[in-house]
Amino acid sequence: MTMSEVTLKADEKGIWRSDNGGKPFGIEWEEIYGISGYTMSYSNGPEIEIEFDFDYGESFRINETWEGFNDIIKAVHDRKMYREESWLQKVSAVGEDDEIYEIWQKS
Repeated sequence: MTMSEVTLKADEKGIWRSDNGGKPFGIEWEEIYGISGYTMSYSNGPEIEIEFDFDYGESFRINETWEGFNDIIKAVHDRKMYREESWLQKVSAVGEDDEIYEIWQKS
């Protein structure tokens, strides 16, 4: 999908994704069990991906090329759902052969 096909939004309830203007779906803040990130290589180069994990093993993934990505990053930062202030820089340094970086885990 290209950036124009996916829109991300954060509100007081959670994080939402809309594909091609369709009905939004996502994850509520209270449902987030863990957050991790990594960098994937695509035809346009490396792209950061962040996964928001449910406690039952599924995850909700976002990509840095999607509209609203920075709003989600700000919302995560505002909610202090990270272990280190420099978490986004650490995620961007994770290569495809590296271990996924754990940003935050519910305790």
